[in-house]
Amino acid sequence: MSQKAAAPGENQENCITLSEAMNRTNYWRQAVKHLYDNNQTKMPHGFFIPIADIIELSQLAQTYPEHDIVGVRAYFTFHKPQPIEPPYTEAITAILVPVHLSVNEATGNILPVAQELDLIVPIMPGAQNDPDPVVSVYDVTQPCPAVCDTSSFLF
Repeated sequence: MSQKAAAPGENQENCITLSEAMNRTNYWRQAVKHLYDNNQTKMPHGFFIPIADIIELSQLAQTYPEHDIVGVRAYFTFHKPQPIEPPYTEAITAILVPVHLSVNEATGNILPVAQELDLIVPIMPGAQNDPDPVVSVYDVTQPCPAVCDTSSFLF
């Protein structure tokens, strides 16, 4: 007897209502709009992350079995320097880095939650004239605006 597959969002503790999502995205836009001179084409609304990159990030636990990878942390970025004072000239992007639990080397015990650490490890060596290796920091987001669904309730 086969079991029925769970519907999207079923058994998902972190799902919220559409009205809550709309409120939260509106609070964000209201808080930052002055930083972008009320320019909807510059003001950050969100990020698009391709599913292939989500799958790759989800497989990091198998890639680094020696680490207890528990998630991914997102850091906000700009691709180039911005003015000291708003309005800013480009949308925020994000970089993602795997996060692992810190383990006490002597006892093997997992340290408290505050010890969830970024796992930044070399992935590829640097180019011949560049000693800086490529590390486990993923630049997979695309900013919205640029790749937005302007018809979305959340835009």
